Amino acid sequence: MTDAQFELDALYNNAAVGLALIDRDERFQRVNHRLADLLGVKDGDLIDKRAADVLPKEAAALASAVSSALHSGSTAEHVEIELDSAGQATETRHLVGRVHPIRDGDGGIVAAGTVIEEVTEQKHAQYQNAHFAAVIESSGDPIVSFSTDGVIRSWNPAAERLYGYASHEAVGRHVTEVYMAQAREEAEKLIGRALQGETFTIETVRTSRHSEEIAVAITIAPIRSADGKITGLSAITRDIRDRKRAEAALAQSVAELNSLLTHAPIGFAFFDRDHKFVRVNEYLSRLDGLSVDAHLNCKMEDVLPRSAAILTPLLDQVFETRRAITDVELSAEAAAEPGVERQWLIGIYPVMNAQDQCEFAGAIVLDITERKQREDHIHYLLRELTHRSKNIMAIVQAMARQTVAEALSARDFEEKFSARLQGFAHSHDLLLKENWQGVAIDELVKSQLGAFAELVGTRIEIRGPSLLLTPEATQNLGLALHELSINAAKYGALSTPAGSVLVHWSTFATNSGESQFLLSWSEMNGPEVKPPRHKGFGQLVLERMLPRALDGDVRLDFAEGGLKWSITMPGRYIREAPAPQTR
Repeated sequence: MTDAQFELDALYNNAAVGLALIDRDERFQRVNHRLADLLGVKDGDLIDKRAADVLPKEAAALASAVSSALHSGSTAEHVEIELDSAGQATETRHLVGRVHPIRDGDGGIVAAGTVIEEVTEQKHAQYQNAHFAAVIESSGDPIVSFSTDGVIRSWNPAAERLYGYASHEAVGRHVTEVYMAQAREEAEKLIGRALQGETFTIETVRTSRHSEEIAVAITIAPIRSADGKITGLSAITRDIRDRKRAEAALAQSVAELNSLLTHAPIGFAFFDRDHKFVRVNEYLSRLDGLSVDAHLNCKMEDVLPRSAAILTPLLDQVFETRRAITDVELSAEAAAEPGVERQWLIGIYPVMNAQDQCEFAGAIVLDITERKQREDHIHYLLRELTHRSKNIMAIVQAMARQTVAEALSARDFEEKFSARLQGFAHSHDLLLKENWQGVAIDELVKSQLGAFAELVGTRIEIRGPSLLLTPEATQNLGLALHELSINAAKYGALSTPAGSVLVHWSTFATNSGESQFLLSWSEMNGPEVKPPRHKGFGQLVLERMLPRALDGDVRLDFAEGGLKWSITMPGRYIREAPAPQTR
């Protein structure tokens, strides 16, 4: 072998691309290691084998090009092959092949030559570039790129919409010729900062083609080549006109609020968690007879010791629960009028910060000395009446629908519906009696027992601590107790002389410290209990309406020894006594 042949063989075997020689019968006669590796086969598996028989099915286009080169003398310049990488089912390798005929001295085709190289990285780069270009084109924010001397290279559709210049009108022009004509000095400074490698965001104003000033936030960054050299700049713009308008509106609202706090004929004060005054308006200082400065950074206990005994626990409650306390009536004696009692109506509410934390407690103070207490109460009742009338109508409609569904006749409907309305009316009578402030549980139970109330203390036992139910709980539990009483009289313990009923309630705390209220109804020594074949209105009230209305957990057990029912609900529906009022 000559030196030239040796060098040629070495070049052939160690080439970075795949090389193959295929004879007229389409059989591989020579293959280098790179080609076998690219196709995922061994060198020996190809020699003397027909291309169509041994090439992977993904390389069928290559086998077809070989056949065309040998039979028609055509050259295939760009044969694409996609192969799955071994062990990487989701990774695809991209190959490109060239097939050309090899002719003898007379021009006859004697073989075909094949060159294959891998272009996976190029394909990925093309995809990424196309993806990146699509992102820029579809972005809702203007994205512009520049050369290092400020000449615009790219201008996406969002930039066209914001500034009014089409892409062909902007690309190739200096930025100061397009939308920074009035900011040449600023443009030079910004370009200089970015060329130092800094990425930064500014808020400024740009001018559109139609001379409209646009408030924008712009993030400017250097564009670097693979070797880290800065080759250009990018600017991503966000239209912040809406935000600026919102900020201006907020500033206006703050100014209006400050004006209100300063000039409104209502006392305002803000307290921190140590009960210190952090802000007081002039009207409040006139109410308590102390200057504004005499309040600031001073504890309420030091400034208004008599009022502090009542108000500081309420401040702590607002900080803890983050719930407002309203309509607190307080008798106070102003320093400017010793011996003169003034009546104040106070509301305390949480002031939340951006982290949803109660940072301050605000107090609103009204002097209601000259106002008739009765007028306040009438207004309150009118507001409550509207809300509660809607609730009443909804409950009555539900009673009517369900009673109709289970009634056997018109007379049966009239009797059942009238009884339910009467039971519902008993609950409302109690609420009206107590001015909708709360109803004692034992009174509610007795009101719903009807004719059987006289059995309390003998066959009916009522047991539990002295508690008040909220109006919402009174209405809903009244419905449940009425249905239980009617059922006990017709089918349960009160339908026989020996039967008895225990109504019991209690409070407890969960493991997490949440207050809970438990009310139970237990029947004993009555007739054998059998579950009903279909659910009527009473069971609907007990099992479905109450849990939804009172966030409760209901248990209904048709035990043979007697029906048992209970509800466990949050403690917010009860209280021990009405809030005391100081006059």
